[in-house]
Amino acid sequence: MEWEIANLKKFLLCLFQCGFINLGNLFVKRDFTFIDDLCHAYYCILKSSNLIGEVINIGSNNNISVRELVSV
Repeated sequence: MEWEIANLKKFLLCLFQCGFINLGNLFVKRDFTFIDDLCHAYYCILKSSNLIGEVINIGSNNNISVRELVSV
């Protein structure tokens, strides 16, 4: 929690001092998954005995670009 607060303070300080934040490539896409869904997926995986040694991808399969995200 302290780490998130420190990063938020740095972000806001930079925003107010510089007037902008450099976000880099705005066209990359990311899959943002709700934390409760992620925790539920981990729980189900840990309870399952037939997934040992399997590769598992967890995500919402709903990609959004950084550009779309910051325009919200």
